[in-house]
Amino acid sequence: MPDSVGAPKRPLRVFLCHSSGDKPAVRKLYRRLCAAGAQPWLDEENLLPGVDWDSEIRKAVRSSDAVIVCLSRSSVTKAGYIQKEINQILDLADEQPQDTIFVIPLKLEECEIPARISRWQWVNFFDERGFERLLRSLYNRAENVGAALVSSRQPADVKASARETVVSHEDPNILIDPATGLMWTRRHNNEDINWIKASEYAKNLSLGGYADWRLPTIEELERLSDPQRGHGFKIREPFKLEKPRIWSSTKKDSDSALYFDFFVKGRGSSPVEVLAFYRALCVRRSGKPRRSSLRQPSRRLRTR
Repeated sequence: MPDSVGAPKRPLRVFLCHSSGDKPAVRKLYRRLCAAGAQPWLDEENLLPGVDWDSEIRKAVRSSDAVIVCLSRSSVTKAGYIQKEINQILDLADEQPQDTIFVIPLKLEECEIPARISRWQWVNFFDERGFERLLRSLYNRAENVGAALVSSRQPADVKASARETVVSHEDPNILIDPATGLMWTRRHNNEDINWIKASEYAKNLSLGGYADWRLPTIEELERLSDPQRGHGFKIREPFKLEKPRIWSSTKKDSDSALYFDFFVKGRGSSPVEVLAFYRALCVRRSGKPRRSSLRQPSRRLRTR
């Protein structure tokens, strides 16, 4: 029987506190958060015509799991509603348990951090890895409140950004998917392998200073499929495959496991001991600490 799957968790609710003058940058942030599987609250997206907007904003702030305070040179000196929002946010922050991630100051550009929120570590959205650092905090918060960042449901206008895969700047053999926060090996292993050996390969892999690699679930592999890719196997750029069938960690039953075929764009299953035309891509959660030194011997990913 296939592995049972628990009830899906609700998406993490994130309130976007910002100045009206920063709307273009905040819209970009909103789209990326949607693509990452969060449930961001933005006034122009969530306020319905005819509602008491002040009351609705207060309710949205209070029901949020986290608040991102978007900062720019103009907003930190601007009087108006954003200052009122910050006051309400500070009141709610005082109600949170100690060491809870609730308020996240986010710099849209280089600017001073207002003294009222300077006790919280900020993140620079304009840095190359700023959004990845933001996601790390949101994943932490999601775990603490029983929520999740799940990209299975996305607004139509963020589908393109959800499919974005970027090359890690630390190692060209590693890719980071900002929509899920997962870190992937860019290539599979270089020889056909059965499921048992593939699991061992992932467990023993040391790459980029990390040693907590694993086989992906079948759902994680399916998210890499790109039916619109014009040549080669139907996997998102810039993954590089020489064989289309990739093992997943998902078992079909005690003797067989699922794989994903990026040629026919579908699932399949095979006995775990059968050596056929299957390869292993490895994955890990982005943002976890490096701990490659904990395992010896290590295995490097060979590339061509």
